[in-house]
Amino acid sequence: MAPATTSKESPLQHELAAARARMGKVNKQAKIESKAVRNAAKKIDRIQQKARALSTRDLMEVYAMRTQVDERKEGKYRRC
Repeated sequence: MAPATTSKESPLQHELAAARARMGKVNKQAKIESKAVRNAAKKIDRIQQKARALSTRDLMEVYAMRTQVDERKEGKYRRC
């Protein structure tokens, strides 16, 4: 429903029109936020599925690599 623009509008009609406009903006923002939440949940699910597919050996290799990287940053690790 389009807001009326006649000069005979009461203040309540102006308030109603403004409230409807605010409601439209809020609904659009809610849709955007809802989509962001869904996308984040899907991303988490994909990462969890990939993690479940890894073997214990794979996980230990990743842990060792990360430890080496951390030690290099701290200057403790020296390459042979």
